[in-house]
Amino acid sequence: MASTVHRSRPFGITILAILLFLSGLLDLVIIVLGLFAVRTGQIRFTTPRMAEASQATQASTVLAVAILLALAILPLLLARGLWNLKPWAYWGMVLLEAINVVFGIMSLMNHAPVQQTLLTLALPVLILLYLLLDHNVHVAFRQ
Repeated sequence: MASTVHRSRPFGITILAILLFLSGLLDLVIIVLGLFAVRTGQIRFTTPRMAEASQATQASTVLAVAILLALAILPLLLARGLWNLKPWAYWGMVLLEAINVVFGIMSLMNHAPVQQTLLTLALPVLILLYLLLDHNVHVAFRQ
């Protein structure tokens, strides 16, 4: 019989997983409500002059919805992986936060408002440092 090793989930990982789950759930709700509003005609993506290009407009709308759905499902998958202490979720979060840090730095270089950019840059930096430097996180995600 294979012995199972019980790994405890660090509290910070639990918080990250819950916040990711809530974020993904909120994204899905917004997408569904947006689709409902488009379907009922309350929101239109085209003007009357663009009616001739309806096929291209429909294709771009389908593509946009598919991308939004993928971006809404990604946090749900990462949340489940973090909750279950899957190494791929750990590396996915490291990659996601590193990308957020790069975009924050690019915003600073593009003369975005400094206070706002620093505030939005602080959280990804803190999460990335937590993931990379906390010993308990490394132990939890070790296979």
